[in-house]
Amino acid sequence: MSQLLITSHLGHPGSGMQTLSADVFYDKKIGSYGCHFSKDGCIVKTEMFLGHAENYAHDAAENYTLGIKKLFLTE
Repeated sequence: MSQLLITSHLGHPGSGMQTLSADVFYDKKIGSYGCHFSKDGCIVKTEMFLGHAENYAHDAAENYTLGIKKLFLTE
């Protein structure tokens, strides 16, 4: 497997909110950090952060689990 899991960020569900989580990983094959963004335990989107440091991926994960980062999903 070329992806090394670094950490998981977990959100806290509010009244009627879905549980959000994000896994920060490093992809050894392409040499970049990324995040798997999940809702209720299912991955809804993966983003790669080419040219950015590890902290950038952690910030994106935290912002998503806090409800600050919104994902625009395509079909």
